[in-house]
Amino acid sequence: MHLGAVFKTALSRPWVLLCHEPIVLFLSIYLSIIYGILYLLFAAIPIIYQTERGWSEGKSGLAFLGILVGILLFLVQVESSLYTPGTKLDTIPFYT
Repeated sequence: MHLGAVFKTALSRPWVLLCHEPIVLFLSIYLSIIYGILYLLFAAIPIIYQTERGWSEGKSGLAFLGILVGILLFLVQVESSLYTPGTKLDTIPFYT
């Protein structure tokens, strides 16, 4: 395969899936809304804490720690529920 054909396939396939698969379209719309809200939140937090509460730039940056702690707690919960000690044993055939 030539490099041009690889690039053509790699650049066109996501658009074909987006146009022909409804689930891809709906998930793309949903995730774009979620990311939009998240980035608006990241833009609004420093403005709100600096203008409304009078915090300095350093203190308003500390407001992001709540988001970080929430993400880390969620990841710990997901990690512990996905990988229990017996999970890998379930995939090994009993006759080995």
